[in-house]
Amino acid sequence: MDTKHQILKLAEKMAKNLVLVDIYLKEISSSRTTVQDIPPKRANISMSTSVSLMQQDKPEIFTFDIRFTVNAINTESNEIVFQIDMNFCVTYRAGKSDEPFEPGDKEIEAFGETNVVFNAWPYAREMVHNTMARMNLPVFLDRKSTRL
Repeated sequence: MDTKHQILKLAEKMAKNLVLVDIYLKEISSSRTTVQDIPPKRANISMSTSVSLMQQDKPEIFTFDIRFTVNAINTESNEIVFQIDMNFCVTYRAGKSDEPFEPGDKEIEAFGETNVVFNAWPYAREMVHNTMARMNLPVFLDRKSTRL
């Protein structure tokens, strides 16, 4: 897209006009593909996000679908250790400003890349933490290993 500064400026236009209404888990899938315990130093963790605006039923409601994918690869064998895919719905309502509000595609995309990810991140982090614990994997996901 554009530079980080431009993205933030575009997102700011929407942020000034939207109020966070709801965040909920829409879907999750996970798999542990090895029975061996893999120490954190032998696992290469990666995370990706994708955000899209869902169909709008009401012009003042903006619901985004955000997908987080987290996986780890054993650095010695190149095998996938685990993968977690999760989708959240994040809903905002227009109305913080008295000015007419009709964002363009670039503003919506910038808002998705910044604010939506920021608002959904704590939910995704908690879900990854709990899912890894339930898969009997060491919980080693932190902000240093998953920079956005």
